[in-house]
Amino acid sequence: MAGAIQVALATLRLGGLVHFVPFPVHAGYINGSAVLMVGAMIPHALGLQGSMAQFDLGQIRWLAPFIALAALAVALRAPKWTVRSRRTCWRC
Repeated sequence: MAGAIQVALATLRLGGLVHFVPFPVHAGYINGSAVLMVGAMIPHALGLQGSMAQFDLGQIRWLAPFIALAALAVALRAPKWTVRSRRTCWRC
């Protein structure tokens, strides 16, 4: 539903209205959605089948946290891998 609203607002060229919303409102919205995403990913990062409500240490698939940490490391390291060198000459 949110995607449909975004498409409708973009079609009507109402994206400029975002300038009238104060920055603290933007920051709060983005931080709130980030907290919700992290909370939703914790059971997956631990390899649990259900939710955190049924958490039992014996249910953790121990390979899943290592895969999640490896993915996090790649995601955080990627900007350093993709930045072009300051040199413009390949023979210099």
